[in-house]
Amino acid sequence: MSHRFTREEFYELIWSEPASKLGPRLGISGVGLAKACRRADIPVPERGYWARFQTGKLVSKRPLPVRGFGMSDTITIGEDPYETYEVMAARLLAEPIPSGPTFSEGLPQVAERVRQMMGRVAAPRTFDRSHPLVARLLDEDDRRRERQAKASFPFAWDAPLFDSPMERRRLRIVNGLFLALQRYGPAPEKVDHF
Repeated sequence: MSHRFTREEFYELIWSEPASKLGPRLGISGVGLAKACRRADIPVPERGYWARFQTGKLVSKRPLPVRGFGMSDTITIGEDPYETYEVMAARLLAEPIPSGPTFSEGLPQVAERVRQMMGRVAAPRTFDRSHPLVARLLDEDDRRRERQAKASFPFAWDAPLFDSPMERRRLRIVNGLFLALQRYGPAPEKVDHF
């Protein structure tokens, strides 16, 4: 049985009782709960928290950090990884329609937070410092150029993709974005073409 929570609800649940009691109720181990919290950037009670809490000592809850960029607000526990599409579709259609997401900060505040975190992102003028994915595209372009030079009948679809000034500029912009994302956020995983 799967359980869905908002990030805020899951944070309150994690701090309401020990993972050893909460986990079995949700059908997951304490380690599984900790992993779910790590993925959602939810702080968990430190070792000894519940013992101090039960003896009446002063304990403090670590605050829930602002949700990261691109991070979902929904946490699902106990999802069946082998569930077929038909079963999943039937289950989702049987559930009530969830309310719309709520955000603790408005779009202007998020934009300002991104601006402060990222600073100025510039497109480099050269490819001296290239992101690995962009370097791979440039290497593939060099191979295409060599194949075209050796071919007795060069085909247009085998021509280098980034020879024109506009395409080079586009690739420099993407390189700048990828380098910035590599420093502060989710890393791009794959680039086949544009």
